Amino acid sequence: MANIKIVRYLALQNRQEECLNKVCEIRNSGQEECLTKEVLFYEVQALKILGKYSEAIEKGEDLWSREVSSQVLFLLAECYYLNVQEQEAICTLRDGIKKGIRNVEVYQKYAEYTKRSRPAECEKYIKKALIHSDNDPNVMLWAMTLLYSIGKSDAASELLVKLQALDKADCFKTLTFKEVMELLDKTEEESKKRYEMYTKCEFPYHMFFDCSGNSSYTLYCQQLWSNNINNSVRKQLLLTSFGGHSASIEEIKKTLGQAITVDFSSLIHMKHFEILDDIRSCWNKIIISGNINVCRMFGRRAPGAFGC
Repeated sequence: MANIKIVRYLALQNRQEECLNKVCEIRNSGQEECLTKEVLFYEVQALKILGKYSEAIEKGEDLWSREVSSQVLFLLAECYYLNVQEQEAICTLRDGIKKGIRNVEVYQKYAEYTKRSRPAECEKYIKKALIHSDNDPNVMLWAMTLLYSIGKSDAASELLVKLQALDKADCFKTLTFKEVMELLDKTEEESKKRYEMYTKCEFPYHMFFDCSGNSSYTLYCQQLWSNNINNSVRKQLLLTSFGGHSASIEEIKKTLGQAITVDFSSLIHMKHFEILDDIRSCWNKIIISGNINVCRMFGRRAPGAFGC
């Protein structure tokens, strides 16, 4: 039982690599009695945090077959979502609902995941969340925001009126017209700065999440790419431009066997789509354009160019 406590301690201390190593040690030593549902949950959670989504999904599916709970359901759905398998995440949540997990949280999660692809279904589960929460003010505020985001302003406005009638001080902040204008100006200025940094390749745009926290630029472009590959009759690759780099097929052909300049986000996308090795075989050098500052977060500055 001591090993179970150690795994729990490492997981709660966010020492995920050590947590995985301990679970592996338990498994290799044949201590099956220590591989409890709790330990297996921490293993999947650690894999997710470390970005090993495919492995997390495999082990998460196995755990889900053993234990039907909200905790496991949410973890598995998140793994699918982070692995850019949005439909699988939705199907996982739907499976959980069919198996009896029907609460406010699962309805909220399902609504969030379907807001882009199935707005009508999203609205349906927003209503379910409201009913099951007995119109809790916090859930009403969440529902109002989500309804606005899917274009259901009439329904959102109704909730706004109801919330105002409740006179909940923690739900709203009243601003003067002048304060609103100042806030809008500040937001616009920050947006311009981010865009300027992006076009100069000084901003890791692939890591930037939009203001609503909905999806990353990488996820959006991957979905465009995936949609093109899945639906195109001739299965042609989608030519996408990132940052300040944009080139036609003819322009690219002229550079083959020489050097090519791309922005940092392009390299990230190439690696994500597993085509970076193919790109490297076409050019003898890849130059990263602009002043690259994205590695400052790791305590060092990135080089301006490298040979591949």
